[in-house]
Amino acid sequence: MGRGAGITCPHCDCRALQRRTRAITTLTREKTYRCNNDDCGHVFVSIEEIQRTVVQPRTRKEGINLQTSRKGETLQKQQA
Repeated sequence: MGRGAGITCPHCDCRALQRRTRAITTLTREKTYRCNNDDCGHVFVSIEEIQRTVVQPRTRKEGINLQTSRKGETLQKQQA
């Protein structure tokens, strides 16, 4: 199995791998992680939410209105 998506375990600071993901909304996902340290074995859940756009998409989905980041605004000005 590959390394996969990981995060640091808040209890032992070892790598924890993502085991499951579940869509809550179009912009929000719940992710379940398990610590790789067998002596710890912590299983925990995080929430991931899309916050803003850095590069504008070529296609848009109706109802999705994300703020453009400052970096994204700078990139748009450079391309104009």
